[in-house]
Amino acid sequence: DRAGNHLKNNLTIHFEVMTPKVVSTSPRNGEQEVPVSTNVSISFSEDMDKESVENNIYADFHFTYHWDGNTIILKPSDNLEYGKEYMVKIERNATNIYGIKLDKDYSISFFTEEPVPYRDFGKETPSFTFVIFLFAVIISLAMYKKSK
Repeated sequence: DRAGNHLKNNLTIHFEVMTPKVVSTSPRNGEQEVPVSTNVSISFSEDMDKESVENNIYADFHFTYHWDGNTIILKPSDNLEYGKEYMVKIERNATNIYGIKLDKDYSISFFTEEPVPYRDFGKETPSFTFVIFLFAVIISLAMYKKSK
């Protein structure tokens, strides 16, 4: 204190100035043409209580997860479907390591890529024009060889 008296025991004070936030996601909210094999990552502004995040995160696909620092990574159990919108939500009840809740609910949506059209050329019948062209080439080669 001001008189120079010392405390008998050390005093430790912990306080938090700001609420935790989601600082980035991948894919980004509204992103288009996301590969169907993508993982979803959500990064927080600070160390989070992992269990509270895991209990307050929802997606409209089945997933497993792992952490990389302040980032939770959702790995879909199977590839996502082509041409579909997906949503991921983290409720405000997710807390940091000090028990302070997120500043708000967060949600992202994204759209997966469209499928590449499949065309099996091996089962198509050659066009009439192609057949005529092929015969013309064969006849021309035969006549060329005969003239030599």
